[in-house]
Amino acid sequence: MAIGRVQAQPHSWDVRDAARERGHQPDAETRADEVAGGTGFVALAGVFGVEPGRREQPVGQLARPVAGTRGLSTIEPLNRTQASASREFSFRGAPPGDGHGWLIGGQPYSPSRIDARPRLGDVEIWRFVADLHHPIHLHLVSFRILSRGGREPGPFDGGLKDTVDLRPGEAVEVIAPVDDYRGRYMFHCHNAEHEDMGMMATFETT
Repeated sequence: MAIGRVQAQPHSWDVRDAARERGHQPDAETRADEVAGGTGFVALAGVFGVEPGRREQPVGQLARPVAGTRGLSTIEPLNRTQASASREFSFRGAPPGDGHGWLIGGQPYSPSRIDARPRLGDVEIWRFVADLHHPIHLHLVSFRILSRGGREPGPFDGGLKDTVDLRPGEAVEVIAPVDDYRGRYMFHCHNAEHEDMGMMATFETT
């Protein structure tokens, strides 16, 4: 299996070997078993600002790169005042006898229906409400978690996401810049049974 330009040998290769082949001296706290292909980064705890037993640094702080490689990008935080629209979507099971399995906003998936039309370049806040456990995934959108259950985000909610895990009865707010491409894209529950039984919806970036 090739990772970047390094050939991995089963049971004989780890990230330290890859680091040495790229001219780096790995730390003692090497944690991962791969190299970020093509980025010039070695997957070391110190590189990404994470130490054993400590929480990750907030996104927006510049992590320390390995000497001789380029630094990580600084991602500016978003706040509520930047949002031009707010939307709410409920993720719930259909009532007994309804004939549909799982719904978003009280409706099963329809390929002909558009459930949101954000504008390219805008920032929006979306609030997701769940009845049961639903991992919610947005296509072509990276977002930050603003709140969970009406409180501050949890310790694992930092950074850019494309999926947020909702526990039973929970509500989560996310804020997202709509900054990629115009077109139609999906958002859905990432539980395969739920999405296959109708828990999908379409948004169109205009």
